Amino acid sequence: DKIITAWNGLMLAAFAEAGRFLGRNDYLMIAKNNADFLLNELVTSEYRVLRTWKDGRARLNGYLEDYSHLAEGLLATYEALFVEDYFIATREIANQLITHFSDPQGGFYETSNDHETLITRPHSDQDNAVASGGSMSATLLHRLASMSGESHYSDAAMQATSRLVKQMESYPTSYGQWLVALEYHFANPREIAIIGDSSDPLRAELLKVVNSTFHPAQVVAAGPQADITPLPLLRGRIAIGGRPTAYVCHNFLCESPVTDPDVLTRQLNP
Repeated sequence: DKIITAWNGLMLAAFAEAGRFLGRNDYLMIAKNNADFLLNELVTSEYRVLRTWKDGRARLNGYLEDYSHLAEGLLATYEALFVEDYFIATREIANQLITHFSDPQGGFYETSNDHETLITRPHSDQDNAVASGGSMSATLLHRLASMSGESHYSDAAMQATSRLVKQMESYPTSYGQWLVALEYHFANPREIAIIGDSSDPLRAELLKVVNSTFHPAQVVAAGPQADITPLPLLRGRIAIGGRPTAYVCHNFLCESPVTDPDVLTRQLNP
């Protein structure tokens, strides 16, 4: 069967989020297998994304939606499984997206700057049953900014979003995902870091609190205490008393770290 990257990126995010919030290990395994397949078969060593795969062969330059939907799916899978490689791939694919699809006037073209020559390079703007590549890119870059603390991601997202404010006001149903991205920006997003060994039951309890409710303007990272990590949100965090510890932050400014799931519940639901 023919596989298209964008659609599989959507499926990846759906299974990762369903597995995470419903506690379904079977969904998480589907997400992991899908993520590994896409990275192995449709992403190059330079993190360029290809469009289609069939009969063991990937081909055609990826469109904007292939980059944005796959990266969003990989970030959702990272938040479900905390495999560092998924975050690294998300960041690198997003970097390629910005490099090859950005319009200097704001927004993102549907095709890359090294795509075949077209009469014109259209923008990917309106959302339909599936989010457009442009709006998903804006959403992804906002979330990546929260995870990395790097403002150039959110700057690119807002530059893309601001050019469509009048259209969103006039035709909101045609710009649903753009409104999600805009809401994320103004919601004072929350960053949560969980430090502790994955085999420690307390870490699982802290994550259960985090996953007990869905907050659209929130990212979560988890990992052991380490001096070197590709996850900026985890850097410099320590396990208090050697126990798994949760940090609730806004713009990388954190409340007092906690080790008690009940205290974490109160921090998340003041």
